[in-house]
Amino acid sequence: MNRFANVIICLVCLSSFWLPKAASHDNNNEIELFIFAGQSNMQGWKGDGKHYPEDKHNLDDSIKLYWTSPGISSSNKSWTHLKAQDGRFEQGHFGPEVSFSRAIAARGISIAVFKYTLGGTNLANDWNKPGAGGMYDHMVTELAHAIKLLKREFHSVKIKSFIWVQGESDAKTVEMANAYASNLKL
Repeated sequence: MNRFANVIICLVCLSSFWLPKAASHDNNNEIELFIFAGQSNMQGWKGDGKHYPEDKHNLDDSIKLYWTSPGISSSNKSWTHLKAQDGRFEQGHFGPEVSFSRAIAARGISIAVFKYTLGGTNLANDWNKPGAGGMYDHMVTELAHAIKLLKREFHSVKIKSFIWVQGESDAKTVEMANAYASNLKL
């Protein structure tokens, strides 16, 4: 899948959830959870932390972040705030979660971002179907733990979307490319 197709997938996901702000958030403990998953473009493989976008509206501290990039870095099974994640570059790396979550938080919505990514992976051999012991299963286990932590903080968790950016590694062979759509289905 080329870079253009990845951008289109991401824009479709963004537009699907770019809804008007709710009239009110009477429940101050409600938090909207956005799940980011995929390979290098989602991870922020080219997003050098030294270029982390300025937080002009002081939103990052209000945005919860839980991330795992297996074998590279993680938030150590705990929530932190939006920032560059350790690992790829000296000052960390970041992906599309920064501009996305800031835009949501600017609307006065309390959000949390769960990010599970690893560059170079594919659906055919790495993520696998549910129950096959692949990255998908590991992500779901990690997600359950992250949600449990939010609930311990007395948050009512509302999962808003699953945003997936991945594809190049599934184009290594014609067979893998042809199986991509069926591998994406649960």
